[in-house]
Amino acid sequence: MQGYFGNFVGGGGIKSIQTFSDNITAGNTTKSVTISSVDVGSAIVFATQDLRNTVVTYTNYACRWNLTGSTTLTLRRTGTSGSSDTVSGFILEFEDGIVTSSNDYTTSLAASATSATKTITSVDSSNSIIVPYGATQFSGIFSSARPFPYQAEVGFNSDTEIQTTVTNPQTSIDIVYGYQVIEF
Repeated sequence: MQGYFGNFVGGGGIKSIQTFSDNITAGNTTKSVTISSVDVGSAIVFATQDLRNTVVTYTNYACRWNLTGSTTLTLRRTGTSGSSDTVSGFILEFEDGIVTSSNDYTTSLAASATSATKTITSVDSSNSIIVPYGATQFSGIFSSARPFPYQAEVGFNSDTEIQTTVTNPQTSIDIVYGYQVIEF
């Protein structure tokens, strides 16, 4: 891959970069995307969802994604109604010895709640990052009068706890946020 990461691939800590773009089609809640093989414990997925064709009253307006195997990226959403949801991004794989640990987590934020905490496997939070993996709705109807619910802040409270915070919560919707915690 050329561009910003081009000088770092192969010798600078980055082993590979691959792009993807795929859809969860109407009538489905998941989509398995086949990718080139990566070491799941040394890879990060950076992605975004194209919301141009998504109607906000459907229960499938938001998606989550994560690596579920060395050659599989799984996209998921709560509902099956509406149109296709497109998720696009790239997978960045680090060379051996760069990543100390990597774990996936989900945090549920109940309707009207402004924050939730999640206990995680102990990491050195000063050498770790949290990468969001999107959000899915698990009950209720999204209110278009409020910001999209997966616009949340997440950070470390300690080496064993992360906190998810929203400033303008949904009043009638519960949300599940997905994250990857990576320690270097």
